[in-house]
Amino acid sequence: MHPIINQMNLNCKLSMKEYLEQLNEPQREGVINTEGPCMLIAGAGSGKTRVLTFRIAHLIKSHDVDPFNIMALTFTNKAAKEMRNRIEGVVGADARNLWMGTFHSVFARMLRAEAHLLGYPNNFTIYDTDDSKSLIKSIVKEMNLDETQYKANVVYNRISSAKNRLIGWQDYNQNPVLLGEDAEVMRPRIGEIFKNYSLRCFRSGAMDFDDLCSIPINYLRNTLIHLININIASVISWSMSFRTPIFASILLFESWLQ
Repeated sequence: MHPIINQMNLNCKLSMKEYLEQLNEPQREGVINTEGPCMLIAGAGSGKTRVLTFRIAHLIKSHDVDPFNIMALTFTNKAAKEMRNRIEGVVGADARNLWMGTFHSVFARMLRAEAHLLGYPNNFTIYDTDDSKSLIKSIVKEMNLDETQYKANVVYNRISSAKNRLIGWQDYNQNPVLLGEDAEVMRPRIGEIFKNYSLRCFRSGAMDFDDLCSIPINYLRNTLIHLININIASVISWSMSFRTPIFASILLFESWLQ
């Protein structure tokens, strides 16, 4: 067990020696070995967040990595805020330039700048679950379908599940397995609802919560990488300003999905 470390003063930047001294040997190895991928496997309370925090600080202070080219994805806003505050305690205000947040919040930030490339306005609306279910309910009614058979909640969950597997409405409607599953449960027209729902969102300049991840990943994976004629293995080293962290996110998010 390593000694308990007092909360760092966030108004005072620490030297490289000072922040490395706060780590035990295994933690220090996770921080200073910056070449290639690094996986940390440790139990609760063992200092995983500390290692990740100092690893990012080490890249900035010792390797002159631009914070703008570093991405740190978490599952909660609370964790992201805590990590950013810790890093700021080491490197100062530069920490504010990090791409740090939840998967959805970071992707939403990207889309606010790049959505026009996809045909959406950059000030697109984000539909919450209630908005999505309300729209689905309207579509079911317009298609003269049985609302008890095509309940909005059931259809929404089916569409959401597909999007989380990076399956858009076009692929969904060409997938005999998915269409067969819908037919088996007496809902053979979910694919049509999915199409109408997606097109209605697009025409309204809106994305739902699942779109915030699936749309940019599918677009970048299938279009931009081909256009600039680079392969996925070299993506992270590409240094064209804004899109560097975006491409890195593809690798991170697809790995997480798998």
